[in-house]
Amino acid sequence: MGASGERVLVTGAGGFIGSHVVDAALAAGYEVRATDLPNADFSYMRSLGVEIVPGDLIDPDDVEKMVRGVDHIIMVAAVFDHSKTRDFLERANVGSRRIMCKAALKAEPRTVVEFSSCDIYGSHKQQPIREDFTPRPDNHYAVTKVLAEREALRFHRDHGLPVTVIRPTAVYGPRGIYTASLFVGIPCMLREAGLKKFPFPTGGFVNNLVHVEDIARSAVFLLNRPEAVGRAFNVADKTHIAFGDMIHMLLRAVGVKTVELPFRLPRFPLKLAAKVGMALPESAFRPFNNLLQRRWDRLVIGHRLEPAFRPRWDRPFFSYGISDHTYDISAIESLGFELKHPDLKKGWEETIEWYAEHNWIPDPRRC
Repeated sequence: MGASGERVLVTGAGGFIGSHVVDAALAAGYEVRATDLPNADFSYMRSLGVEIVPGDLIDPDDVEKMVRGVDHIIMVAAVFDHSKTRDFLERANVGSRRIMCKAALKAEPRTVVEFSSCDIYGSHKQQPIREDFTPRPDNHYAVTKVLAEREALRFHRDHGLPVTVIRPTAVYGPRGIYTASLFVGIPCMLREAGLKKFPFPTGGFVNNLVHVEDIARSAVFLLNRPEAVGRAFNVADKTHIAFGDMIHMLLRAVGVKTVELPFRLPRFPLKLAAKVGMALPESAFRPFNNLLQRRWDRLVIGHRLEPAFRPRWDRPFFSYGISDHTYDISAIESLGFELKHPDLKKGWEETIEWYAEHNWIPDPRRC
């Protein structure tokens, strides 16, 4: 759907998802204006030769400069950090949307794509979760994503701003740092500590993830689509994977052999343990997270790795042990969107290869 001469503003372009959205927009034939905070790493953007306009999304003057002369806006930028306070997250994730939408009214873009999150749904007994399910956010980040998408859709309803919302599930893929620090970092540390074989049950609560290239492609796919305006779309892959099966996948991908025990993870004890974890104060996680960072720093120095990861367990991660979290994507598929990475196992193995090739983790093939 890209058209020569149409310019797309991508916010958060220096980050994990934003950088892939820039890639997808360029691949679709759009010109790109990339923005992020002035202290962001723009080296990858510079290598692509795109226009760069640094600025702060909560500064109205900066935002007016960003949106001037663009045809489309993809609002990726957000603070995804469960250690931040509610006030900080609301200012960053909701306040920035209000300012951006006000500026967009003057710029009159053809499309505004708002990045929300499947985290807004929380837990539901009925699976898979559709876009019309009631939001039940269970952490500060998810609350602010509900408020942010409502703010953007309010500008559509009250002022005619052409807003489309996308809701990705947990995102993985090359250049990912926050969740990968934990779910790649810990398996690597276990392997380096000498773990050769790990017995573990299968089963447990079921989730599905999404490859970063697919969420980026979906955002670009929704540009210039008037039939999508005013609507929200889930984006997730086709692999519904149970918690125990995911543990096996994570460990095997970094070279640890696993043994599937002849029983499945019991759901009730898992749910009870997760609820206890959700009730713990933030201070309870500090000693464990400090230990994780010290062990990871030792591994980084010993293997001369790039110090990209910051392994940390935050309280909201327990929410995935409380219920199933699977998402229906038939709405965006009905418009013609097709996943490039429907298979999580294949996508995850390719992601591990990327981390190893870029020296973010010790190469599993050499261990």
